Amino acid sequence: MKPSHTSQRGNVLFLILIAVALFAALSYAVTNASRGQGKNSNDDEVKLDAARIVQDCGTLRQSVLRFMTTSDKSADIIEMNDGVDPAVPCRTGVNCLFAAKGGNVIIPIPPVRKGAKGANTPTQISYEFYNISDGENMPGYASNKPLLMFIARNLNTAFCEKVNIAAGQPSTVEASTTSFPNFRDQCVTGVGDIYFKCPLMH
Repeated sequence: MKPSHTSQRGNVLFLILIAVALFAALSYAVTNASRGQGKNSNDDEVKLDAARIVQDCGTLRQSVLRFMTTSDKSADIIEMNDGVDPAVPCRTGVNCLFAAKGGNVIIPIPPVRKGAKGANTPTQISYEFYNISDGENMPGYASNKPLLMFIARNLNTAFCEKVNIAAGQPSTVEASTTSFPNFRDQCVTGVGDIYFKCPLMH
């Protein structure tokens, strides 16, 4: 009888050790899966925010074309900012794209998630809206042909690469120079500045 009890105790102890080992392995697997999911989730959020900027670009372009068609206004008449600061969209007037009596277009708001701020930089993305009359003041502008332009600022290279991919362009962030085309949606770098430019109408 004694050997039998000893054998049973040994079996129970062995089963307990197996259960502890399995629990430890399960905990390790769950922890690793959670870490991996968090990383992928952040990357997915950044991609979504990059796509959102490109979508805001496309929506504004369609809105400008609709405003021109329905109001019979030429591009040089349309107003997008307050006449002083391109970061401040206009809100009144029949020529204002965003005014109720004008184009009645909703002012786009930049992404504000952590991953959207130039991929975790502390500076939040900002949007700028340029009238044709602001052509000389547009960053990196390399043409004597004025444009209505939408620009997203405060980006960094990693985030800009994702924006370029979302815009259907090569991921490489190129320098904005006189030889660089202004007439396409693309994330570029200037002097100490990386931004996404979106020509709306010229």
